[in-house]
Amino acid sequence: MYQGRDTAKLGFLAPERLLPDGELGPAADVFSLCALLVFMLSGKPPYAFGDGDDREVVEKGTLLDPGALLAGGVPEVLVNILKKGLRANPDERLVDACELASALERLAY
Repeated sequence: MYQGRDTAKLGFLAPERLLPDGELGPAADVFSLCALLVFMLSGKPPYAFGDGDDREVVEKGTLLDPGALLAGGVPEVLVNILKKGLRANPDERLVDACELASALERLAY
């Protein structure tokens, strides 16, 4: 468990923010924005933290099952955008908030 950290916040922090050698950039903001969207849509943060090793959860990128979002009526295309924004590796995420906004804007048309 990360000492001195509020575990309620962990599900919203990009994995690189929790690792000593993690470099922060716009992809960390994308992660947090997508985590917030998942919470707004499901009532749960995208990462589950409990009694296990939180570092392992973060490093492996163990997301909650997106099936709950789909079952709740969230369109699959939106779930896929959120999954891309929540990838553990920042190089695999949407580049920045502008790319996230463009992807979400395309849903409106």
